[in-house]
Amino acid sequence: MPVLSAWVVAACACLGAGPAVSVEGGSSEDGHSYTWTVRNSAAQAITYIEFPHYHGDLPVEVRGWKLEMTEQVGVGGGGRVGKLMYTAEVPHQGLAPGRAETFGLRVAPAGAVEKAAVVRVRFADGTESQIAGVLCPMPESWLSRNAPLIGLGACFVLFIAIARSRRRRGRPDGRSSNESTPPQNA
Repeated sequence: MPVLSAWVVAACACLGAGPAVSVEGGSSEDGHSYTWTVRNSAAQAITYIEFPHYHGDLPVEVRGWKLEMTEQVGVGGGGRVGKLMYTAEVPHQGLAPGRAETFGLRVAPAGAVEKAAVVRVRFADGTESQIAGVLCPMPESWLSRNAPLIGLGACFVLFIAIARSRRRRGRPDGRSSNESTPPQNA
């Protein structure tokens, strides 16, 4: 996939289809840190980069960039998707054409999974571009978070249904063994 995205970026740059930026990377093997390499193939500098994140707790500082982060775990956030924003310290500089820079983030261990997201970049002239398909820490789906509870509930319902069925099958007349038997006249 990285080879394909590199060809798409190169084709867009050659055809003059607008600013060309590629972002590659994702989580480490342990899933607790993310690194992204941003390559600028456009004709002007990138002055702002925004990564979405979930449960991010420690951003990586990059020389020449101011750092801002919303929904930071341990600083009053972490319950919603936040933004990790890098802004060039010197206006109209930042990530020069033809250059690449690595950005990163450590993620709290629980609740985040690697999913494709959209990264935003802003250029020196104020135009913006969005790069889709970048692997970022995002929240788990409702189903994956609650699958164990749903499974446990289904087992409980099945257990109750089987117990009731066995109790009813215990007597030939269909009555449970708890019901009293009417007295028989001789």
